[in-house]
Formats: sequence, C-alpha cells, structure tokens
Amino acid sequence: MAREASGPGQPVPAAAYTEEYYRSGCGGGEAFESGSGLTVSPVVEQAFDSFGVGPGRACLDLGCGRGEVTFNLAKRGASAIGIDYADSALRLAQGMLERHPDIKSRVLLVKSDAKALPFPDASIDCAFVLDLVEHLQPWELGQSLSELHRVMKPDGMVLVHTMPNLRYYRFAYPALRLIGRMQRHESPAEPRGPYEFDLHVNEQTPGSLRTAMRVAGFLVEMSVTGLEKSPLRPGLLDRFVRVLAKHGPLRSVLGFHILVTARPATSQLGPTPASR
Repeated sequence: MAREASGPGQPVPAAAYTEEYYRSGCGGGEAFESGSGLTVSPVVEQAFDSFGVGPGRACLDLGCGRGEVTFNLAKRGASAIGIDYADSALRLAQGMLERHPDIKSRVLLVKSDAKALPFPDASIDCAFVLDLVEHLQPWELGQSLSELHRVMKPDGMVLVHTMPNLRYYRFAYPALRLIGRMQRHESPAEPRGPYEFDLHVNEQTPGSLRTAMRVAGFLVEMSVTGLEKSPLRPGLLDRFVRVLAKHGPLRSVLGFHILVTARPATSQLGPTPASR
C-alpha cells in the first residue's frame, strides 16, 4: 500500500517501471508523444529561468523517466544529464532523443542509481528531482540527497517536486469526502491508484521533506499548493477549497503538490527566506 514508509525497506525494483507505466501510469504520456518529448510544466520553465539554465551549465535530471526535462535543458543550450535506473525509461528517452538531432550532442542519458552518482564533487550547476522522492525508501532518500549535495557546486540550485502531500490523503481527503457524501457525491474511500499502491513507498509531508533535505545539507524554500482528487461535488464549495489549497492558511494540508527550491548550505549567497 502507498504510505509514508518507516524503517528500512527494499528498493522498488527497476523492472516495476515498465513502458506502460511511463506511457499511461504516471501522467504526461500523451503529451510526451504529441509534444515530441518537450512538454514541461510552467513551474519547471520558471526554474530554468531562475537557475540560469543555458550554455556552459551542467544540469542534472535525476530520475529522468521519459526525458522531457533533460531535453528541455539541452534545448536551452545546457549540458543535460538524465539519470535513471529503469531500462524502460531510458529506452523511451533514447528513442525520443533520436527525433531531436539538434540537441543530441548536449544530452547524456545514464543508467545509474541515485544513491551513487557517477560524477565528481561540485560538478553540477543545477538539478531537477521531479516525482522521484516518493519512490525511494527513507534510507534511499537520505543517501540520494547526500549524493546530490556532494555533486552540487556551492552556488548550485535544486528543484524538487513530490506528490501527494501525505497530509492531504491523511487528513483533508477524509474530511472533504464526508462533506462530499453529504452533498450526495460519492468518492472512493481510498484515492490512490494501483501504481501509487505499488510504487509510492515514501510519501512526504512538507515537514518530513524539509527535514530530509536539511539533514543532507541543503537550505530550502518550500511551497505547497494545488488540489487534486477532490471528493467534493463541483461547485462553489469545491472552488473555495481549491483557493485555500493555493493561497489559504490551510494549504499545507489541502495542497497536493510539495515543491522545494534548495541550494547547498555551503552556498555563499546567504540563507533562503524559509531557512532563516
């Protein structure tokens, strides 16, 4: 069952990440094909701008999956490195890369474990860790973040995204589902899908992810936003809860997405607002 894992556990086998999973199970499969592997979210595009992604920058896409972020890094002129341990992910990424001869020389796809990155110390300018955290056992996450810290330059920047916010599934969803039932709007008692049950071994709260990153040596700035899998009937109440999830005081519970911008604590740029 998908959960916040506790204690040591076995890593999710690489073979569990099939081509079917990347095409239909983890979201974005249709956009991957229709957008020729170049569709990324506005949040990622904004990070490209703020991180200064461009020529002369070494950028890492950790847990690259199909390769969308890797390809877009290269489109901006950066040296783009996509890391994954799943053969099916790298096959899809390599196949899509063949459609983009203009960036091929700037893309390196590597089969590797996130816990042992094959790069020298302080060699990476920016890194993207998108929808990977929840797939790593707690001990794996600690080792992976420590490795990431090792390879980051002192002024390097990292973007981390994970979902779901475990607080939403644990507290908000049951309460909203009860209200939804009062509206005669039935939703499943368990909102997770099959892939979440099989592959999410370490769902996070904002506090747990902040702690893990700080222990690994990062200064963090965090946001929690967006409501998904709402059990409410579409209407005024649902829209109000969605506003709270983005901007209200309850967003740390109602928000579904956890987003972290981080840099090594050895940075000379001073602390982020969230770390003061």
